[in-house]
Amino acid sequence: MKKFSSVFLVVLFSLLSINPANGQDIKYRLFKDLTGLLKKAKTVNAQLLSPQNFEEGYDYYTDALESLNDNDPLEDVKASISKSAFFLNKAVAYARKAKKFFAFTLKARSDAEKVFADSLAPKLWKKAESRFNDACEDFEDNENQDAEDEAFEAEKIYRSAELKAIKRIYLDKARAAIKKAKDEGAKKLAPKTLKKAEQNLYNAEKELENKRYNNDYAKELEAKAFSEAQHAAFLSKMFKEMDDEDQTLEDLSLYWEKPLCKIAEYFNIEPYFNNGPDSLVDEIMSKLQILKAQMKEEGLLENKVAALKTEIAKTKIKLSELQKRLAKILHFVRKLREVKNLFKSNEAEVFTRNGNIVIRLRKLKFAPGSAVIAPKYFGLLSKVGRAIEKFPDASITVAGHTDASGKAGKNLIISQKRAEAVYKYLLANSGVAANAIHAVGYGESRPVATNKTDAGKSKNRRIEIIIKPAENIFDIN
Repeated sequence: MKKFSSVFLVVLFSLLSINPANGQDIKYRLFKDLTGLLKKAKTVNAQLLSPQNFEEGYDYYTDALESLNDNDPLEDVKASISKSAFFLNKAVAYARKAKKFFAFTLKARSDAEKVFADSLAPKLWKKAESRFNDACEDFEDNENQDAEDEAFEAEKIYRSAELKAIKRIYLDKARAAIKKAKDEGAKKLAPKTLKKAEQNLYNAEKELENKRYNNDYAKELEAKAFSEAQHAAFLSKMFKEMDDEDQTLEDLSLYWEKPLCKIAEYFNIEPYFNNGPDSLVDEIMSKLQILKAQMKEEGLLENKVAALKTEIAKTKIKLSELQKRLAKILHFVRKLREVKNLFKSNEAEVFTRNGNIVIRLRKLKFAPGSAVIAPKYFGLLSKVGRAIEKFPDASITVAGHTDASGKAGKNLIISQKRAEAVYKYLLANSGVAANAIHAVGYGESRPVATNKTDAGKSKNRRIEIIIKPAENIFDIN
């Protein structure tokens, strides 16, 4: 299967470098649909599942690009594009059918890929890929029985590659440790310990063969193999050093008695080895049992104290958060009261909605079909500006609304123009930043009263200022 040719990049670069604007325009018009089709083919993995059709389609794709670059007749370019589209469509169709036909093989391939079999078991992986490629080509040629046979063989090889990769992931560390032990001469100097390491490794490998996905026990066996291998390497190195220094078995015995002497000293036990270490070990174990019981009792008490301390700390944090939240709420309420006090009842209605402050301007009116603000309302809008300035970090929305009279489209347009008129006034006459305020028209879509009466229509024709603070203190997570 061909890789994506560097010719494509060279051709495209030369196209655009000769005349960037014209080249881009020609390529876009001619190749727009084909580029989308190529992307679709990649999405359904047609390179893998329909290799012959995809390769044909891609070759014609690059031919078309080269023809365009060489200024060949447009008919030749279009012919290559047509052929490319034919084969890529065919590749997409076959890939979708192949996904179902090769479901088990694709699952085996995916499982092997997850454990990096392509790099940890490269020979098996390449062999499986080759067989699977043959299967996909047979499927394209409608030789379904041959395709099924090849896919079955590929599936088995993928599974073998997967197992080999899993073994490498879990066993390579122990294998390396065993090799190091052998290099230290463990076969001669510590054969029993080395054998234990090799047996644990063998058992771990067998466990993985039987339970490759449920591998906790295999991990335990591998850890034992690694430990025993290091043990064998240590013993071998120590025995070689003893031999080099002409040390005797008595020296070795005294070496191992030193740790027991230190432990005995900790428990105020006089160490005697006249009958070997067993009696001393028993006495130390007795002391350890007593110490263990004491530690357990103390540990339970410490755990209770620690748990109480944790609860107290959590409670303090919650209390602190509540205090901060309460302070923010009080600050918000004070600001809200200040905003309400700016307006008379006939000028505006001020209320909260979803944590935002809404100023519904009752007094502000526009002439029918007009978006011009009469000078008599400048004082009212100045109050709006002062209200906005009380929330310097807030985002502001100027929302325009109409009643349901007339056509909905025209209502939407006039509501937007009226909102923009107020927006421009506030931007020019208050301290609000341009990036913190915007205008939006909703037309007749959000009534607050009936449109069947003049009074209701009057209420629906309105401008609302929504002040959205930087932090919504009422949004409790």
